[in-house]
Amino acid sequence: MAPLIHRRVKPLLGTFVEVGFTQQNQVGSLSVAVCLERAFAAIANIEQLLNGHAADSELTLLNRRPGVWLSLHRHTRRVLRLAKALGQQTQDRFNVTVGGELTRKGLLPCFVEHDYLDRGDARDIELQGHQVRLKRPVVITLDGIAKGYAVDMAVSALRKAGVKGGWVNAGGDLRVFGEQSLAVKIRDVDGYQQPLKLHNCALASSRYAGFQVQDFTSAIIAKDGIPSPQTEEIISVQSRFAWRADALTKVFVGIEGQARKEIIASLKGKLPALHGGE
Repeated sequence: MAPLIHRRVKPLLGTFVEVGFTQQNQVGSLSVAVCLERAFAAIANIEQLLNGHAADSELTLLNRRPGVWLSLHRHTRRVLRLAKALGQQTQDRFNVTVGGELTRKGLLPCFVEHDYLDRGDARDIELQGHQVRLKRPVVITLDGIAKGYAVDMAVSALRKAGVKGGWVNAGGDLRVFGEQSLAVKIRDVDGYQQPLKLHNCALASSRYAGFQVQDFTSAIIAKDGIPSPQTEEIISVQSRFAWRADALTKVFVGIEGQARKEIIASLKGKLPALHGGE
């Protein structure tokens, strides 16, 4: 007999989020409904904090007050710290300070009243204890990392609730954890490929064409406006955590061939087989 699967879907993060696990992977005293709601609550919390499309988020508050040290939630600080570190590791190929350019292009709403730069670099994000400051008037967008981080926080909530294994899928940012395995089909521009079996890892995908990278809810501008190939491409990356898989799909602009595999491996990621990975 096939195991009983508990699965729920809710609209969050600008997409549909699915949380699931099998009956045999639920070992705590909490009910199925409580386990699922705790996962969704964790995602909603991250969305409230880091949503650059909302006027009342902590991220928007930070963007409105450059040069001022602000005491922010630990999740906000952590994601900014991860984004800053990855920006430094990639010479700002992953760059969350491009919100100004995205705003001018109409891809992000404008919630700031001061003049702002089109883009900055990782050094514009300063962290000190529980406080964060923008060194210059840049506009931070976390669309390229926050969704993956929210998936990771949902997984953490499930584990704390006693779930031994399951999955969280936020519009293509997917993480499978614990004793669960999941077969997924990776999409490229020609359609869906043969199933890939995931176990204790995360997978994220982004589509890009021209100089703009886009997953299904966000966009990010390439470093120095470097054009990518004219043909559309969908890139998928595996990693241990969803935040890293999500972010690494944005590093590819202007990088082709073997260099992709080497760079992603150096950043603790892996290309699935259909992209030349192992």
